[in-house]
Amino acid sequence: MQLSLTSLSTFPSIVPTHSPLSFPPSLPPPSPKTGSSANEADYKEAVYKAYGYGGAGIIINCLTDNTNRATHALYPSLPPPKTGSSANEADYKEAVYEAYGYGGAGIIINCLTDNTNRAKTEINNVIKKSSVKLGTVGSVSYNFERKGRLDLAGVVDEDSVLEAALEADVEEVDTKVNEEEKTTSVWVDPASISGLREVLLGKGVEIKASIMVNVPKMLVDCSDEDFEGNMSVIEALEELDDVDSVEHNVAVDEEEEEE
Repeated sequence: MQLSLTSLSTFPSIVPTHSPLSFPPSLPPPSPKTGSSANEADYKEAVYKAYGYGGAGIIINCLTDNTNRATHALYPSLPPPKTGSSANEADYKEAVYEAYGYGGAGIIINCLTDNTNRAKTEINNVIKKSSVKLGTVGSVSYNFERKGRLDLAGVVDEDSVLEAALEADVEEVDTKVNEEEKTTSVWVDPASISGLREVLLGKGVEIKASIMVNVPKMLVDCSDEDFEGNMSVIEALEELDDVDSVEHNVAVDEEEEEE
């Protein structure tokens, strides 16, 4: 078994502030499975809507192999999820759109919406104000690789990640440390994320998020004009209520990341 651990500059540092498939801290991880069925297809996405303090709305996104367990493992201090045909997780659907950005860049738009027609209309309205064009399914995403990402609290040393990966039988691990925010992100194959998560939790590592992401196979260097055009469209898309996150393969230098 070959185990690799690298600090990748190819992973964009611009990541959505709220991504799909996040585990609530109190939700037990799915039990590791063995055999031919042990892959990410065994896990279901579940979305829960709840009232927070002061009437705030809360959406909790889970990746679980048991939605009933997930329902009963939500934060005990919060009121139970809303019930009824008009206010439950079945009302929200995921929709993914792909777009050709400026300078050959690729953009993936992830939506969590109760009205896909409205979501697509609003996305089209943003796209039409630019030279970006919507593509068909797979036209952009083939330039990305599906990965599981664990965001760890604090700067976790490489030896600790390696040790956890070995215990979880994870063959390949990629990491990136954000010194400014004092976090460590770990990327693994989607089938390995729950096993590695469980081992890290057992070692006392705090996990801030456990999500599925699209990682670019190669970053695209754009001219200053194309870069500004891409960032403008991405920011406008992120402002839409139905858009949960926007992923891209635009190369961003450190100075621009800090801004």
